[in-house]
Amino acid sequence: MFPAKHSAEISTSGTFPFLSLPTCEILRDIHELLDAVDWQASFLPYWDHDEPHFGAVYDSPEIRHHLKTLQLRKPDEDFDEFEIILHDLGGFSQHPLLRDRVARLFSPTNKFLVNASGTGKTRLCYEGLCVNWGLYFTIEVDTGYLGSNDLERKLSQLIDETELASVDHSAADGPERVQRNSDVANRWFGAILLARLLLFQQFLEISSRGSLSIPNRQMRWLEFQLSPRVLGDRLDYLGEDVFVTLANTLATNDSPNLAENIDDVIRKLQTSIGTERPIFIIIDEAQVAVDHLPSAFGDGKPFLWELLRSWSALTKGACTFICAGVRIPASLFTGEVGRDFEWTSDTGAFDDPDEHEKYIAKFLPPTFRDSPPGRFLISRLWRWCRGRHRLTDRFLSFLLTEGLEYPHTCLTRFVKDGTELKALDAVRACHDEAAPRDLGWAFRFGTPNFTELDPDTKNIVLDILYQSMAERKTNTFGADQISLVQRAYARFIDVNLSQVRFDEPFILVIAARQLFPIPVEPLGGRPNDRPSTFITSLQLNPPPTRQGVAHCLAFYLSQVFGRTRMLTDIFKFPHAAPGLVKRLNSSLAPLVTATRTLEETIEWIEHAHGTAFCMPSSPNIDLLCAVRLAEGSFIWLAIRTIAANEPVNDETLQPLVSLLDIDHAFSETGADSASIKRATDALRSLPGVKQRPCFLRAVTSFPVEADIRQCVDKRCRDVANLSFRALRRNEDQVMQEDFFEAMVNGAIAGTKRKSRWDDGALQENRKRAKELQEELRIESNREFIRTMNDVDPHYSWDMKGFDFTADYDPLDAVPAARQPPPLLVKNENSQGHAEHRRAREHVRRT
Repeated sequence: MFPAKHSAEISTSGTFPFLSLPTCEILRDIHELLDAVDWQASFLPYWDHDEPHFGAVYDSPEIRHHLKTLQLRKPDEDFDEFEIILHDLGGFSQHPLLRDRVARLFSPTNKFLVNASGTGKTRLCYEGLCVNWGLYFTIEVDTGYLGSNDLERKLSQLIDETELASVDHSAADGPERVQRNSDVANRWFGAILLARLLLFQQFLEISSRGSLSIPNRQMRWLEFQLSPRVLGDRLDYLGEDVFVTLANTLATNDSPNLAENIDDVIRKLQTSIGTERPIFIIIDEAQVAVDHLPSAFGDGKPFLWELLRSWSALTKGACTFICAGVRIPASLFTGEVGRDFEWTSDTGAFDDPDEHEKYIAKFLPPTFRDSPPGRFLISRLWRWCRGRHRLTDRFLSFLLTEGLEYPHTCLTRFVKDGTELKALDAVRACHDEAAPRDLGWAFRFGTPNFTELDPDTKNIVLDILYQSMAERKTNTFGADQISLVQRAYARFIDVNLSQVRFDEPFILVIAARQLFPIPVEPLGGRPNDRPSTFITSLQLNPPPTRQGVAHCLAFYLSQVFGRTRMLTDIFKFPHAAPGLVKRLNSSLAPLVTATRTLEETIEWIEHAHGTAFCMPSSPNIDLLCAVRLAEGSFIWLAIRTIAANEPVNDETLQPLVSLLDIDHAFSETGADSASIKRATDALRSLPGVKQRPCFLRAVTSFPVEADIRQCVDKRCRDVANLSFRALRRNEDQVMQEDFFEAMVNGAIAGTKRKSRWDDGALQENRKRAKELQEELRIESNREFIRTMNDVDPHYSWDMKGFDFTADYDPLDAVPAARQPPPLLVKNENSQGHAEHRRAREHVRRT
């Protein structure tokens, strides 16, 4: 970048007539440094894997050659790590979809670019400045150290120091204090802007002397702004950031003439680059400037508001602003500042498996990329990392630096460190890699927090987790749920901030693990806040809606009917039970189809969807399935679910039970009598279906269970209460880890678009994975090191003090919040426990 230094003749008096001598001296020194630059070379040095660093040492010639051909770059020579965001900088211009997205953002209209963290806003800004002239500012420099910290430093100083007056807007001197604060801030804002413009002018003057094309000059100017330390390395007094040094000098010596000098520089810049396109001013990480100094410049007018007001006035329409951030409230920018801004969320995402594969493939060594393990890694990355861009980039950065010899182990560890889930979808692949146990890998990335949620947000998150588990999809929300984007849970999937989607598997698994943590046995009287059983964990996280209850019930039934069982184990009939329930039964695999019309419901009944459960469009049924009895015949099970935090009265229950009758169940708006008859006839025509009755009605309420005894005639035999809690004393009850694994599989399978290399395998059942790991260990004669997480949770952890001999009646409506926390049984082989277990085994055998 810098060849041998040579002299240059510079005249500053004519170029900068209103600048002080100290400022002119700095500009003269910078001019000499820039004049010595080799403009054909990048300001951003290449990352050399052979140099000493903290990564792995690769012996493979192919890997070493591949890393060299990638031409990965780092912020400056002092850095050991590359920044993947700099790879192929300017490459969007070769991709029509990405090129058009950049063009829409870099139009002459001011814009707020808003989307979740990690969605690619910064890279879009970089790409726009590769093909447009502009200034790049960021309110906060991240760990990649890309960009000047001029604005970040000044914001920090204004917060910590006493330059700004405190403002009481109701006091008489409130307006005077606001004006004083604005004057202080505007002096610094003007100095920071002028410093950037002056160096831009010098850059244009010097870089235009050679044969460098305009796109290459635009690239070099962007690189210079991203690596402002490069000049300080050549001249110590310029410090780590040349833009900060120059801005401080301007604020100290040139305050009276800031506006005039800005006018003069912009006029000269327009002469140099033309007036047909504006100079763009990018303000990245703008949400940081929203959070601070919320009332120093007027009631509800934060740092960002004052910054935009100041720079808009100083540039007088000659510049176009793009503010990029996560959380920029529209309510703050509807008047004097922001009313002429457009709002966009057009960032795109990794939502196409083929495009995702193309992106990943260029980073993988060709031999590995085209091998079965390489293709499997591509499919696994789509399962775990689809969605926002940053997650894939973080993994690829670590893979290239540390993990190319053990790629599947690397991804499994990446998932484990990020989500607290031990990924079990590649047990054999990880075993075959035989990675050493002492690799010492450490993944550094922030993850959203779901442990301290307000009740409304927690209900939304639970509904999403339960829907994803049961239906393998999640709903799209409107702009009213923008808080999900601001918390980094979800992202905008459209261009105008109106559609919010919470569907990324990595984020869903984080939410599931934090809300359903690894079970731990509660000892010493500690609260049971990490329960081992499904029912106790569900009591801590009750589904907030009837749809959520139906989703959880579908999972519960799939587990309960996954083995031979008496129907009366989970159904409680208010009077006499029909003879059929004394027969044992089992069911099909649990996959749910939610229908939107009666026609779709009929299609499901006629097996067009191939799923075991249906959530019909009818408001009278929440869950429908066919249960196979031991003799081979079938019976339809129609369930009405209720999310209730208090007992449900008979007046509410009576119509629900009545409308659940087979002749009324499919009544819904827009459905004619012929369609309703087709639906009921389809039920009755199921091959092997029982005829009297063919339709078993059930009511489920949670967390408070409903008592339907007063709502059902004593002669009725086809209505029952279905209890989540009926098996809570049983050793073979549903466990929390089974529930969690179902949510994990729902998350990673929650899209119809699959990688072409996906073999359909999902997260391995924990028990089966442990068996496979043991088989592989025996095959390879490896030593097994047992950890705390290898201990199987036991149902008794949740059952301390439980009377095993008592007759449990699931119709007793007991609010979950009033129940004492279930605790550990000290002696699970107690006489009462043993007698209860023997009695149940006798019933099963009979």
